[in-house]
Amino acid sequence: MKTEFMESTKLPWRKGPATELDSFYLKNGYFPALPPDTKEWVPAVHSFERRQCVTLTLNAAYESWCIAQIAKALNKDVDYEYFNKHAHDYQNVFNDQTGAPWKTQKRVRDIMNIWYGTGPLGICGDEDGGMMSLWYMYSAMGIYSDPYIPGYPVWHIGSPIFEKVTINLDNKKTFMIEAKNVSAQNKYIQSAMLNGKPLNRPWFEHSDLVKGGTLVLNMGPRPNKQWGSAPQAAAPSMTPN
Repeated sequence: MKTEFMESTKLPWRKGPATELDSFYLKNGYFPALPPDTKEWVPAVHSFERRQCVTLTLNAAYESWCIAQIAKALNKDVDYEYFNKHAHDYQNVFNDQTGAPWKTQKRVRDIMNIWYGTGPLGICGDEDGGMMSLWYMYSAMGIYSDPYIPGYPVWHIGSPIFEKVTINLDNKKTFMIEAKNVSAQNKYIQSAMLNGKPLNRPWFEHSDLVKGGTLVLNMGPRPNKQWGSAPQAAAPSMTPN
């Protein structure tokens, strides 16, 4: 894994040795974007894929975190320190001022409306493993959690399209998500209640879901830029609030 990370390219749809972009990343902690009005000069970059600098930086940071955990378990302290440092590379492309969950609500709705359809466009990418459909299913309900991240049992709140959804749990309990006044226009969360108590953050614990209960989202046509925007409302992260 260490050799793969250090010596192979991370560019999508490519296999082979590291490119100058990969070398730049290892040195600087982020993939550089193509300067404006500049023609791509790195042959390994697909013309239709482009550099995807933010996506690649985030992927590399997560890969680093995974390798760091294995290095820690193997008592390889030097490797752990190196990869744990790269695990924080996401901070290089993150605006620590972003306290704007309403932007997520807008973007989630835009993606569901524009990139998922029954026409020739279909789903916006390869659906090999079902993850894109899974994303839509969860986002339509109003929540999402990345199932590939162990030890991170958190559900993020987006913008549901259904007035009411009931999730039947294995323990025979139910978790209901109710979006009051939801519509194509009313896509912004005005306030939220979890099991009858105000929820002023755009996420909740998985344990809250499996215990059963109700999440009520009050929707409106304009963003409530105060809801979920406080620093302490941010989801768990390696970055302190």
